[in-house]
This record gives sequence, structure tokens and C-alpha cells, in this order.
Amino acid sequence: MLSARAQTRKAPLRDDKVLADSNGMMIAALANAGAAFANPAWLVAAEKAFAFVIKTMSDGNRLYHSWRDGKRGHMGFADDYAQMARAALVLWEVTGNKQYLDHAKHWTMVLNEFFWEAKNSGYCQTAADDTPLLHRVRTVFDQASASANGIMVGVLAKLYLATGEVSYRDRSGNIVNAFAGEIGRSFLAMGSYLNGLETLLAGLQIVIVGQRNNSKTQELVNAVLGRSLPNRMLLVVAPGEELPETHPAHGKAMENGQPTAYVCQHQNCSAPIANPVTLSQVLQLPPRPPQNTRPQ
Repeated sequence: MLSARAQTRKAPLRDDKVLADSNGMMIAALANAGAAFANPAWLVAAEKAFAFVIKTMSDGNRLYHSWRDGKRGHMGFADDYAQMARAALVLWEVTGNKQYLDHAKHWTMVLNEFFWEAKNSGYCQTAADDTPLLHRVRTVFDQASASANGIMVGVLAKLYLATGEVSYRDRSGNIVNAFAGEIGRSFLAMGSYLNGLETLLAGLQIVIVGQRNNSKTQELVNAVLGRSLPNRMLLVVAPGEELPETHPAHGKAMENGQPTAYVCQHQNCSAPIANPVTLSQVLQLPPRPPQNTRPQ
């Protein structure tokens, strides 16, 4: 049938353009799945796709929305930066390559400079230096794909967890406050926003101190990757490498010369964990409520 159809019918046109936001979604999915299922081919595919976007669809820190047949299309929209920043953070978690973290920071900086709507807070879909429009759309509702504002609540929260820089946390909180009134109107269309809110309020910082190529370090990493933890931020820190002073795991070290994990939440860290089974069990526990710091 396939042979007969090929001889008698003209094939339909194929949409073969490359989109930055769609690639960002796929890169994050491949990187997560490759790490969780120990499939290096998926991770390689994610890194190759990321490298293609950087080489072909970028001009410095600015992204283009599309590419086809050797030509770049329109300048990037907020969705492109948000999805690629999220993809960069996932790749940084699973590979430890700090260049990915740098890309996430740079694309967030572009969003803050060219897409941020200062009066009401939140990111507009188009850049301030793009073709002038009568109205720059600014929304939090997910449609065929997640909204840039919803994605950036989580991206900014994770950047805060990774770096300890409170400006990321504050910007994430600004987006949350800007669109909080929409929850009562259409919360079903705000999945990415609500997921990001969970990360902002109850994000898990899982810090593993040890050489990444050490088999015992990898056992601890696998214990983390084996759990569905959308609000996690996994950091593998080499012995002697310093975390920012504002990070709750600042100064934490290996116990008895063995790779050691610390689970941190609400700026408080667990006791050192060197056993992957124990770590997996700890990660099953419900989120801890924030401690009341007000005077009694």
C-alpha cells in the first residue's frame, strides 16, 4: 500500500522548521528521561539539540524563534527563552556542566531586560525592541504549550535554589503575585504556574558532596533521579568546592571520607546521608512546613 500510494499520490507538505521553544521542551524531557532511565543516548540527543540551538538560532544571548533551510526566522518570543532556560537547568543538573547554568542565567537576564512589564509585573510575549504592537500580550494561561510566565516561576525559583541569589526568588514571587487573582477564574489553565509555585514555596535542594565520577556518588545521584521530584534542584559538589554563603548547604562536607548527601528545604538541611537507600526513603517524606521564625 505504501508503494502504491507513493506512485499515485503526491505527498503532503511537511512542516520541517525548527522552533526554539519546542526544542527546549524536548531537550528537558530527553535529559530528564535519559538520567532517570540511565539511557545515555537520550542525554546525547538532548545535548546535540541544545548545541544546535546555540550555534544556529542564537545571536549572543538573543534567541531566534525559528530556523529552516539555513535561514533564521523571527526574533525569539518569551516562550523560547523560558523553555530553553528550563532545558539548560535540567542539563546542568544531570551533567554538572556549568555552561548550561550560565545559559539559563543569560536567557533570564534577556527576559528581565526586554520582556519584563514593570508596571504590572510579568513577562510580555514579545520583546520591547521588537516590532511595535498596539498591545503586548502578557498572560499566565497555558495553551498548546506552557506559558512563559508559568515556566519562569519555576525557572527563577530553581535559579535561586542553585545560586542563593535572592533577586531570582523575588522576581519569581513578583510573577506569582501578579497573576494570583487569576487562580479563582481559571486555575485549570495555570498548571505551569502552580507547579512553579510549589517549587518556590517548597523546593528541595539535594546537595551531594563527592566526585561525580565516583561510583558511590553516582549511587546517591541515582537515588535522587529514581524519584519523581519536579520541585527538586540537584547539585553535585566536588570536595572543596564552595557553595554560595547564602546556600543552606554552605560548608557541608563528606562524612568519613565518603560521598554524602544533604536534603535541604526552607533553608534547613538534613543530617548527612551516605546510604542511597536512606536517601531514597528520606525523599519519600512529605514536604516540611516552613518554620515559624516569629518571636513567641
